[in-house]
Amino acid sequence: MTDALPPALDLPAEVAPYAPHAIGGPKLGAGAPAAGDLVLTIGAGAAILLPAGTAEARVGLGRGTSLEVRYRNLAIVGHLARARFTWATPISSRFTFGLALNTGIGSLAEGNGAKFGIDLSSLSLGNDWDVGHDLLLTWTRPHQAHVTWSLGPSYALAGPRYTTYDDRRFKWDPRWQSVTASVIGEWEITASRRFFLRLDALFLIKADIVPYGFLPTFTIGHAWST
Repeated sequence: MTDALPPALDLPAEVAPYAPHAIGGPKLGAGAPAAGDLVLTIGAGAAILLPAGTAEARVGLGRGTSLEVRYRNLAIVGHLARARFTWATPISSRFTFGLALNTGIGSLAEGNGAKFGIDLSSLSLGNDWDVGHDLLLTWTRPHQAHVTWSLGPSYALAGPRYTTYDDRRFKWDPRWQSVTASVIGEWEITASRRFFLRLDALFLIKADIVPYGFLPTFTIGHAWST
């Protein structure tokens, strides 16, 4: 009689390909790495038509929080350093919601010697110290690209301003500067490696070059995690 019965369903084995979230789930999404775990990324892309390279490190702090630091080099002449603190919580088996605070400072001063036709160090965009906050939502999709959306405003606090025709100094100049929207798709290669594509659009409230316009950026890269 027992030989005629179907074999018992081994539930863990049946669901293993999808748990937990395929082979590790998103590493660059809203959800934080485990406390002490580290995620490193390196990528290349462009801002408008200028080549750009990025390097980033993210560490889990526990209780759904993480801290990340990012460096971006823009066509050798531009530099941007940014830090972001994120808190996240799952809202379903497939979606994670996050809140983030970020700050960054940049410099385009090395571009003054290049033949861009303008004094890049005089621009507020790209030279200011700014702060902002973001809303994040990650869609976890086993065996497919995980997708993370983020949206948030950015406020300039201070930056280099000309005091005379030839002299300038770092001055407080607080104002609402832009709104940033981004989407990241990441594909699992192994349990600790990811390939990702990130698209950003910086919508300018008011800027020196493109008033009420936007600046697109894309990055293609690789991520490793511990």
